[in-house]
Amino acid sequence: MTSSTTGALSDGIVELRGDLSGSPYFSPDMAPVPRSGRRWGTKDMAALWISMSACVPTYQLASGMVSDKVGMNWWQAMLTILLGNIVVLVPMILNAHAGTKYGIPFPVYCRPSFGILGANVPALLRAFVACGWFGIQTWIGGWAIYKILTVFNPDWNNLPNWPSIGINSAQVGCFMFFWLINMLVIFNGIESIRILLNVKAPLLLTLGLALLAWAYYRANGFGPMLAKPSAFTTGGPKAGEFWKYFFPALTGVVGFWATLSLNIPDFSRYAYSQRDQALGQALGLPTTMVLFSFIGVAVTSATAVIYGAPEWDPVVVRRGARGQHHVPLSYSRRGFRPELLDETCNVRRQNSNLDTRRTTRQSKIQTKSKGANSIRNPSHTTNENYANSGGMGRLHHRHPVQMTSSWILGRKGNAVCAMIKSSH
Repeated sequence: MTSSTTGALSDGIVELRGDLSGSPYFSPDMAPVPRSGRRWGTKDMAALWISMSACVPTYQLASGMVSDKVGMNWWQAMLTILLGNIVVLVPMILNAHAGTKYGIPFPVYCRPSFGILGANVPALLRAFVACGWFGIQTWIGGWAIYKILTVFNPDWNNLPNWPSIGINSAQVGCFMFFWLINMLVIFNGIESIRILLNVKAPLLLTLGLALLAWAYYRANGFGPMLAKPSAFTTGGPKAGEFWKYFFPALTGVVGFWATLSLNIPDFSRYAYSQRDQALGQALGLPTTMVLFSFIGVAVTSATAVIYGAPEWDPVVVRRGARGQHHVPLSYSRRGFRPELLDETCNVRRQNSNLDTRRTTRQSKIQTKSKGANSIRNPSHTTNENYANSGGMGRLHHRHPVQMTSSWILGRKGNAVCAMIKSSH
């Protein structure tokens, strides 16, 4: 561009004045955004990062750091996540500067370095990575829809899997439905994305804090994970080895948003000013990443108390189980321990035999005391015995989650043990 086709405004924004639509290198999608098309203020840039950071991968980000393989405690993991996002925020704001100043997207931003044709290489490489990330997020969204619908249609869990991909028809349908929603938003342009972000940001923050409050209330605290000491303290199993594990963990956190720090001009080109893009990103990115990572650690720690074993997947956290392999007492701080499985099953068998003897004994007593009434109304005795023997009858006044988890892990305990033992 020459000085005759561009003009610098008072705030340093350069706006295209001439008509370049006749150039073979011009396309409407990559044309510089005029000043009239820039509607993203500080709150919009912050909403962008709140919406993108408040996701399941962020929720699970600290899981590897607080595991026994690394050994950090919760606050060491949070500081690592905070520092990593501050590191990646620097190139994020610097690369966003050109997008805001000239209103250009990432492929055009690459042209001075790679040439007009060569710029297609980094643009395509970035697009391939974006396709993978979009696929992961779309699968998680479809999985959440599927788990919600199986509450009303439990037979979906029994549908046969497609041989080529290993999921059933209902899961494929939910995945495609969520994908279609994303396509409709994208088809309607950047303004629809901006509006959606401003709806999502407060909603996701509210739901995340609500989940945190629920976990704290149900577990009467945040559970054992927040009290777990660091493995790097004096006398710990990895004493003096903190830096050996810190830098790989920090690199992983930086890599979480490293690709988007390259193509951030695709969003910052719509910002009002440099202050809006810089302040919005600084407010939205590090704070949300740390907050949602903490929610993930705290809620997972609470599920160890609520359900008997930690559950890192927020989609199924209220269900109390990830499937057949989620059995209390067979987990410990060292992960799954098959040697505890026999003990778990033996305890359940003993409790089942004890319940059977107790039921028989209570039945005899009730038959003698009620006499003819028991003969005229045998269902009354049967229902009463079932309630006293630990059946669903005594669960009617409990919380629905307690009813579900107690029935699955209590009445179905022996069947679950048998399935797990056969799989190992």
